[in-house]
Amino acid sequence: MSNAMQEAVEEAVVRIQSNGTVLDVNRLAQRLVATQGGAGRWIQDEVALELIRAASRRQVAMEFHEPSV
Repeated sequence: MSNAMQEAVEEAVVRIQSNGTVLDVNRLAQRLVATQGGAGRWIQDEVALELIRAASRRQVAMEFHEPSV
């Protein structure tokens, strides 16, 4: 995973944790696609979906591995 994608996933996790919206993640995807030279709208949508998938997996993993209080 590229550094830009890794940073975007980490930011998506933070936004999901703080009750961010899909629009927030779409903005991340738009910024990520722009840093990669730009692309069509459908690619941006695919990137947004992948960010949500990756962030959700990481969020679930963090919740699963956190010590219980």
